[in-house]
Amino acid sequence: MEEFFRKPVIPLPNPGEGGPVYSPEQIGNNEVPKDPVMPLPNPGEGGPVYSPDESDMPGNIPNEEEKNENGNTIITTYPKPGSNCQLCTPFTKEYCYLRFLNASSGYDGFSIYWNEQKILPVIQSGDISSYEKVPGVSTVISVVGKNGYVYVQKNVDFHNLRTVTIAIIDSLSGLDLLLIEDGYFDGLKNMGCIRVCNLAQRRDAVNLVVGNQYVTFSNVQYKEVTEYKNMWPGKYRYYIANNKYNALPLLSNRNIIFSSELEIVARSSLTIFLFRWNKENLNDLRVLLVQETLP
Repeated sequence: MEEFFRKPVIPLPNPGEGGPVYSPEQIGNNEVPKDPVMPLPNPGEGGPVYSPDESDMPGNIPNEEEKNENGNTIITTYPKPGSNCQLCTPFTKEYCYLRFLNASSGYDGFSIYWNEQKILPVIQSGDISSYEKVPGVSTVISVVGKNGYVYVQKNVDFHNLRTVTIAIIDSLSGLDLLLIEDGYFDGLKNMGCIRVCNLAQRRDAVNLVVGNQYVTFSNVQYKEVTEYKNMWPGKYRYYIANNKYNALPLLSNRNIIFSSELEIVARSSLTIFLFRWNKENLNDLRVLLVQETLP
């Protein structure tokens, strides 16, 4: 059943639309072309659109060389109700699910503290932790190096939050924390969804195109988290481009900085996290795909 939902589905045309309709006589006389034309879906509908010469590679932007084929997917699950809360007390009335992402560049691993209690022994660059149930209160989050140096210390309010990622990011002053609300997937049960989170401190904003501009995210700024967009399950090629030359997410050889493949799974959300390998190189880009699957 799972494999079925991963196959792209092309909807039937509306009455009066689509390709030619052949009579039984034409079919009996072999007058039907061998390759009938399948109508394309309306914008925002249907599955991935494949190019004729690249049926196994969604998107039909030709003559593009591979760009840093290092995107990888971490599959997690949404936190389940009833999980233990190590930091809670008998008086705790409000809860939140929290995880951490280390999107910094050029640093060794960090330890994370909740007030004065260590809650994460070490998180390396590019790592993302699992969700932990925590009290929905205001607390101090500290990012501490191996030598005990406190890089960041911030008061964070978890009231009225459900699921949250705190990202450790590069900033002009060193490091900073960014609170990202994750939310739950609320689309159709046989669809998935996708969003972009730009944590890369760079000169230019970015555009991201999935497939043949099937889904686009335009002018995504540093520290911006886009809204989720629904997509049909399937494998797609995606492109990331500088927004320096075009306000619209158009692609060309001069502004594509990354290209790889992703997969949309039914009842799952996919977040594309963007950050940097090298803090000194403003054009460097690192991609982390994190997929959340409903239990």
